[in-house]
Amino acid sequence: MANYAKAFSITGVANTAVEDIGISSSEGDHKYLDKIVVSLTGQAGNKIEVWFEREKFFECYDYSLDTTEASGTNMYKSVHKLNEIVIDRDIPIGKKIQAVLRCGATNKDLYGSYVYHIVG
Repeated sequence: MANYAKAFSITGVANTAVEDIGISSSEGDHKYLDKIVVSLTGQAGNKIEVWFEREKFFECYDYSLDTTEASGTNMYKSVHKLNEIVIDRDIPIGKKIQAVLRCGATNKDLYGSYVYHIVG
């Protein structure tokens, strides 16, 4: 079973939730999403969400995630930061799973990859 990765990026907008186009399954390309690998440009108390259609099934503050910041006090807000969000979920044909970056007053950007495999 081969694993694949589909990269994405979300440019944050202050006081706005920005959705990635997500990952979906189709006939002949049925996907199973193993995890999402993520990193942020910085921490500002924003939320990262993962949605399956209209169901939000993951949410965390950016303080829990890895950042690309080289310095500053933000890098010390969490001792063990996440860089993988385990999803472990089948994506039914015609459905999608997508990452959302919900920014407050300070926008940051989210980068990541959907890591998946093809279901036989």
